[in-house]
Amino acid sequence: MSTKESARERSRERGESLEALLSLLESSSDLQISARRGLTVNLTPDIASAFLSVARTIKEFGGARIEAPRRTLTTQQAADCLGVSRQHLVDRLEAGDLPFHKVGTHRRVELHDLITYIKQRASSRKAVLDHLTKSVDEAGLYFPESAES
Repeated sequence: MSTKESARERSRERGESLEALLSLLESSSDLQISARRGLTVNLTPDIASAFLSVARTIKEFGGARIEAPRRTLTTQQAADCLGVSRQHLVDRLEAGDLPFHKVGTHRRVELHDLITYIKQRASSRKAVLDHLTKSVDEAGLYFPESAES
């Protein structure tokens, strides 16, 4: 077998293996990985989802690279995560609503601080909406759709 034929055969086998893996990952939520040494690991749904994402990327682009997520964000990246303008985020940073540090003259936000801020903001909004709903209900201003039309 020539080098070219050998490469084609490996490529075909890789494609078949990838298709089988994709089919398995897409069709089952209870998966295990077993090694020849007898070690078996149960895959949690989030890990199986990550494997599926990688397999799809390999199929589409011919390869994949996995990197650790950035732990520090620029103000623009943090603002994009929050869905606000960069200037609004900077105003919040300067007001002390969200911790940050500077690299030279540039502000940076730690990912875990941003996630904590998002959770706190969601909790605060829920508390305000719950209070408003209770107040409206107690005042008799809430009229659900009646059966009488």
